[in-house]
Amino acid sequence: MLRGMCGQLNWIASQSRPDLSFDVSDLSCSIKDARIMDLQRAAKVVRKAKSSCVSLKFPSLDLAATEVVIYSDASYGNLPNGSSQGGHIIFLYDSHGKCTPISWSSTKIRRIARSTLAAECLALQDAADSAILISSFLSEMLYSSKKSTSIVAKTDSKGLHSALLSTKAVHDKRLRVDMAYLKQML
Repeated sequence: MLRGMCGQLNWIASQSRPDLSFDVSDLSCSIKDARIMDLQRAAKVVRKAKSSCVSLKFPSLDLAATEVVIYSDASYGNLPNGSSQGGHIIFLYDSHGKCTPISWSSTKIRRIARSTLAAECLALQDAADSAILISSFLSEMLYSSKKSTSIVAKTDSKGLHSALLSTKAVHDKRLRVDMAYLKQML
């Protein structure tokens, strides 16, 4: 029962309700060991989905001068087994400052993060991968792949920002690979 509710809520969250993304992801983590309280939380999310009116605006954009802008964030160790949650939203901005959301996600980070920096890095890496795909699609549709759509990444993590601009390697050896991947994109 919980699996079915999570599936339906996940479809809604991924298609038109970014405000439900975290709640659905959090519920999905409890499917294996579901309890009555998890069903109650799922019912609460369903009530939230039905009661709140959310609208997404998609203004017309000047597609000749667009850029893909990523906002990513992570929450370190906030899930039941010590896992971290990562999320992002990707906008398409034009030269007049108008924007539209084109992709969003809030998911459990694929591996246990050892620090806030690691969680933020992995969340940005996931967002950057999505943005590269979107940018490639846009470039192919608009410019026949001759010109690329630029990508701008934004984070609220000062530690991640500093680490990406630094020439010093981070202490976590496993994180060094992920940081190098992000630095290569800069």
